[in-house]
Amino acid sequence: MLSIYQLKPKFQARLRPYVDRLYKANITANQVTLVTCLGSIMIAFIVGILASYQWIFFLFQYRCLSVWHSMRLMVC
Repeated sequence: MLSIYQLKPKFQARLRPYVDRLYKANITANQVTLVTCLGSIMIAFIVGILASYQWIFFLFQYRCLSVWHSMRLMVC
């Protein structure tokens, strides 16, 4: 089984091209954090609105699990 210390360099290597693009576009870490916070608030708002439609969350849960399983297979 892989440890976190073995995964970290691989993860950083996959992120590096995206970080380089953000740097070339003059986007700072604070801007990324701000957009992430706003995105989280928007998702919370959408979840609050859709709380009465529980079947949507079952579909989302299924999709997240399938993505997680695919990522796990790529690492192994």
